[in-house]
Amino acid sequence: MLKIQSFVESLDTIKRTTPDEALGSILGMSSSSHDPIFIFDKHNTFLGLVSPYLALYQRRLPYTAKAATVRVMPPVITVDTDLLTVVGHMLSTRLYTLPVFDTHKQMIGMVRAVRIFQYIIASKELLDEVSQQLVVKRPHLIRNDVLVKDAYQQLRQENTSRLLVVDADKKLIGILTRNDLKRVFIAPSPRQRFSKSSGNVGQGMFDEEELKRSDLSIKKFIKTNVFTGSETTPIAEAIKKLARSKRNSIVLINTFLRPAGLISYRDILLAISKLGNVQEIPIVMEKPQYVNQSIVSQISHMLTDMAAKINMIMPVKRIEISFKEGRNEVGKPTLPQSTLKALFYTRDSFVATVSNRNILISVHEALHKITNMVRRASDKNKHKH
Repeated sequence: MLKIQSFVESLDTIKRTTPDEALGSILGMSSSSHDPIFIFDKHNTFLGLVSPYLALYQRRLPYTAKAATVRVMPPVITVDTDLLTVVGHMLSTRLYTLPVFDTHKQMIGMVRAVRIFQYIIASKELLDEVSQQLVVKRPHLIRNDVLVKDAYQQLRQENTSRLLVVDADKKLIGILTRNDLKRVFIAPSPRQRFSKSSGNVGQGMFDEEELKRSDLSIKKFIKTNVFTGSETTPIAEAIKKLARSKRNSIVLINTFLRPAGLISYRDILLAISKLGNVQEIPIVMEKPQYVNQSIVSQISHMLTDMAAKINMIMPVKRIEISFKEGRNEVGKPTLPQSTLKALFYTRDSFVATVSNRNILISVHEALHKITNMVRRASDKNKHKH
């Protein structure tokens, strides 16, 4: 198995912060929600990472929170760690730059997803294998006349990093990412101004904080310079184009200029993770009768992602999920229930049941509960030994 040693790069270009720096200042350094900021103390000792994704979309932390309180510890990657393991870590942490350590747990460099992609496209055989495994995603669309709070909610519900902005004819006019909306949650100084995607400085966004930021139009945050390709472009060529760019995704459009597909860093990582003898974790889903196939597909993707993530903490045997339309004692409808069960080769099993009118929200909350249960069980087992 190929070791990660040849992919290790210098730490010169990492984003750095101190433990006392506020989240509002830190997030301005990240170029995407998957771009971590490295925390060091005054002695240059590495303390952990700040994940924009976790801070804003999983935990919704206040902008005043300090780096020390929001830090996450990365997986331990050494020069002897194999490529597929590193790719798995990137998928589970949702961080596409991770530190590399020596045998004394001292950080000696970093490994980036784009560096792995460049290696893949340099080999026709590897690129063909990855292309065969890659699934082009159906784009998540949004109109340009909605408010920030609605876009934020859609990003969370659909568990996606980006929304493609379309007009009334569903023609592509821009893109809105998690990273674009971070500016909404970073409190500005009294006269702070934000630059538009063109690079020109625009007018101040907040007049004495009279406007609620979540009620702003998304038009202030949309990027119109979208990285695109034709829907007829072979997947291998699309991967090449993306790997050689400085973008995190490529939108495939049809002859009517409508979004037909999307390939992101995560999609390429998922395709790479399927190379070799990677065990598939069984997922048993009792399909709900009261939702459409699109929602079922989204739930399936959420379960697959979670299974891969917790499998790195404890070996997963099977994931089961069922749904029930709630009824009270007199037969009146109540909130639908989603019940998620995770079974492990350690003979552990964890169950979470969540009621919510929105089935995607209920599944998301159940996944979060199960993941926390697994982490606590793993920590408990470590202390026993």
